[in-house]
Amino acid sequence: MEWSGDALGVYFAHQKNDQEGRRPRDPRHIYTNPLRPAICPVLALAIFWATSPFDGSDRLFPGSNQYERFRKCLQQLFDRDCVAEELHRRGVDRDELGTHSMRKGAVTYCASASTACPSSTAVHLRAGWSLGGVQNTYLRYESAGDMHVGRTVSGLPPDSHEFAVLPPHFEERDETIENAIDCAFPGMPANLTYIGEFCLASLVYHEPYLRLNIPKCHPLFEPPLFQHPTLLSDLLAKLRGIKDRTGRLHATGVPPYVAILGKMKGLLEATLQTVEHIGAARASTVKEIMSELEKRAIGAGTVTFEGLDLALKRCLDTVGVMDLVNKLNTTPVQTTCQLVEGETPVIPSFFWGGRFRRVPQEFQLPDCSVATLLVMWRCGNATKKIPPLRMLDGLDMPNRNMQKRLSDIRYLMSSVEAEARRIGMWPARQNVEEAVKTFSACVSVRAVPHLTAKNRKRRQGQLSWKTVVALMRRHQK
Repeated sequence: MEWSGDALGVYFAHQKNDQEGRRPRDPRHIYTNPLRPAICPVLALAIFWATSPFDGSDRLFPGSNQYERFRKCLQQLFDRDCVAEELHRRGVDRDELGTHSMRKGAVTYCASASTACPSSTAVHLRAGWSLGGVQNTYLRYESAGDMHVGRTVSGLPPDSHEFAVLPPHFEERDETIENAIDCAFPGMPANLTYIGEFCLASLVYHEPYLRLNIPKCHPLFEPPLFQHPTLLSDLLAKLRGIKDRTGRLHATGVPPYVAILGKMKGLLEATLQTVEHIGAARASTVKEIMSELEKRAIGAGTVTFEGLDLALKRCLDTVGVMDLVNKLNTTPVQTTCQLVEGETPVIPSFFWGGRFRRVPQEFQLPDCSVATLLVMWRCGNATKKIPPLRMLDGLDMPNRNMQKRLSDIRYLMSSVEAEARRIGMWPARQNVEEAVKTFSACVSVRAVPHLTAKNRKRRQGQLSWKTVVALMRRHQK
């Protein structure tokens, strides 16, 4: 994979129409859809990377049976009540839908879902289907056609000027963005950091949507990116808009008629601005005429409303009434206490069960990866007002089971702490970025077998800390 221009390019070693991989390796372009984040492929990739740490392998989806995992996830989706009701309402049998339904549906959408579809040749080549006969020889891949297909299949509206929107992006990469990439995607290989930059921009751009539509307990909100008190706001200030065409990105895969629609949209906006300007000029002209008539009446010694109003205001101002009114109408400035770096955050106490505790009664230990758990152990979660987990004890937990889980966390973190102290990366206090770097240096302490009991390769980057603790205890027996 590589990012080029405004699209993500994916290369395939072989396809149905090129089983031996002899044809040139041409990229399949994937575009963001910031208008409909629920189906945006780049946002989905960003969420996957933010919740599944890298394990050092060269596969995008770790494991040895990704097809079967996808099939099971699809069936679990069909088991949901809301999905089952919608399928029943539409008269669709769940057994008629399978793993290839998305592929076939995407091809159908690209080929016939609009009166301005991409060429059928570009669609067939994108699907990896053989054209048959001499067509395989003379009808070859070209990037412009695949780009058009990529924008169409991403769900962008083909009948609107918004078909040419750009992905959320940063104009330049500075130290803040570098640190944010490390916090959002710990362990990301160097050759993927440019893709990670656009994934990070999508997370920042869609942060309000994610918080509104994803449960607060979702693992996405546990990584350091969403815990840092100011990082998201700093990144948002550096973000370029999806319609900002003054920067380094230019829209690709855009048919001519979309450019015409964009020009027509610009003319409409210019016309509306002209109408508003004419209305403002008309009101200004009338106001100037009335002002001139007022001046002439004052010169002639006639009492006018404007002159009487000014005289009364002058009298009130002289006796100090206007100053008193201004003080009463002034909204007090709200001051916020800035947290000094390295200072222990002030966490409110909670009273329940007959005593003060450091967490609320509904508190749940996070179900996350070891990398995210280390950040919670060292830094806590300021957004959720959760102190560093190392500050908690059994009396803070709401039940016996939670006390045992906290004990498991201490057992796991003791191994990480021992390794970090050995290499000199365990100071008394750490910020989020330092905790992420500490885990990257101590990741080898997880004594987890690479193969499962069924001799399958273990997806270590996706293991929760509970699984890691169970495997470590089993390994030590």
